[in-house]
Amino acid sequence: VRYVFVVAKDGRVLAHSFDGPIAPALVDANSVEEGADFSTLRIDADGDMILDVAMPLLSGTLGQVRLGLSEAAIGVKVDGITHQLSLVVGVVLLLGALGALLLSGAITRPLLRLGEVAAAVGAGHFSKKAELAGGDEIGDLGMAFDAMIDELRYRDQVQEALNSVLSVGLEDLQLDEMLDRAVDAALTPRLPFLKAKAAVFLADGESRTLKLKAQRGMPEDAVRACSVVPFGRCPCGETVEQGEVLYTDHTTSDEKPCLHDPDPHGHYCVPMRHALDILGVADFHLAPGYSRSDRGQQYFEAVANAMAGMVARRQAQDRVEETTVKLRKTLGGVIDAIGIAGERRDPYAAGHQKRVSDLARAVATRMGLSEIEVDGIRVAGVLHDIGKLSVPAELLNKAGPLTKIELELVRTHATVSYEILDRIDFPWPVAETVHQHHERLDGSGYPDGLEGDAIAIGGRILAVADVVEAMSSHRPYRPALGVAAALEEISKNRGTLYDAPVVDACIAVFKEDRFEFRSAT
Repeated sequence: VRYVFVVAKDGRVLAHSFDGPIAPALVDANSVEEGADFSTLRIDADGDMILDVAMPLLSGTLGQVRLGLSEAAIGVKVDGITHQLSLVVGVVLLLGALGALLLSGAITRPLLRLGEVAAAVGAGHFSKKAELAGGDEIGDLGMAFDAMIDELRYRDQVQEALNSVLSVGLEDLQLDEMLDRAVDAALTPRLPFLKAKAAVFLADGESRTLKLKAQRGMPEDAVRACSVVPFGRCPCGETVEQGEVLYTDHTTSDEKPCLHDPDPHGHYCVPMRHALDILGVADFHLAPGYSRSDRGQQYFEAVANAMAGMVARRQAQDRVEETTVKLRKTLGGVIDAIGIAGERRDPYAAGHQKRVSDLARAVATRMGLSEIEVDGIRVAGVLHDIGKLSVPAELLNKAGPLTKIELELVRTHATVSYEILDRIDFPWPVAETVHQHHERLDGSGYPDGLEGDAIAIGGRILAVADVVEAMSSHRPYRPALGVAAALEEISKNRGTLYDAPVVDACIAVFKEDRFEFRSAT
């Protein structure tokens, strides 16, 4: 083998055996077609012909493995095998010439059997074996062939089991369910040393304990006794402190509940490592008659490492989700605080922005907008009058009609609101929605006199919600007109001043969904 490297599905090289970087041309030289088991390509590497073999990982979902084999080395092996086969054939021909039909039949039948078995192995089936008696060259060859088939079958079963465990880690599951299914996958193959008994513990560094998260085949008394295991106690607790695989024989004199079993067996506690941390311990029991072996330990360590990767990914995801929730709460609190600060200068409008936000969210939800769009419209509602901070308080609280100059000054709040909010990198078009909440379909609105579809859906919804709330509430220059009058106003101007689908949704929210404005608190 001249080289080995692993390529992810997106083309990234994940691991390789080269001393330096891999040439891009070599990475792109060979690839497995979808549905194929492998593909080969001859590559000229400075005069040395290389047979490049590409094989998929997990049916190609994780990428592929590439191996480079020296054709010269393969040729030497083939020549040697050819020489050996020539000797065998020569012996067969000699015995055939000296023997007779019976003897030749006794020789050709094993060869035919070897050919059948070789064809089955080549097709990826390891159920057939030569089963030839030893004592001669063909018999010895058959026994060696059977031993090779046993090894291939074992490796195939191990790889299938590990693929199943890794596949569980790719699913969107809660951690307990993920570990539960991973234990099942690890115990499924018919490996001779496996016993259908295992448990997975996660480490809690603060309490210095292991907590049982998944198990199979454990007796009820063992489950109760091992639900929480202090570091340093029992084999699994000792594994955390030592940081190494711990093997215990069933015949230990001070046997603990977790080891209880009427049949003699070996017992592995394997640390679940991720980076420099031990995230937990995987506990496996061997079948009766099997003791500690490199083969079994390697399998259990591979499973434990796969489980550690699952735990690390799920815990990182949980931390991200927890942080996101906290940030959303913080952002919501800041937004509400800014809205309240703007209303402090206008006691008559106390709670106006919050009520407009509530109605706008209800209308947007009724119209079937996405959760992200509804969230953005809600935030825009809370902040839509923030620009009134620039308007003198005496104009906001003036009991009589405003002069033309005063009215123009008040109207600047939409633009000022936009200028304030446009500097904030919201995940929604908040500044644009706020800027358009006084625009009207026929172009009679302000500040830009936009018409029709030039007004974004958020601005159209906020415009209706703002009018309905304002007419329903008391103002210094007039008493409250009530919800009925407000709904009559938007109905009368449906399709001219206000967007028709928005008006219909707003009316339905009040009449069908029984929406009510909450009083300011």
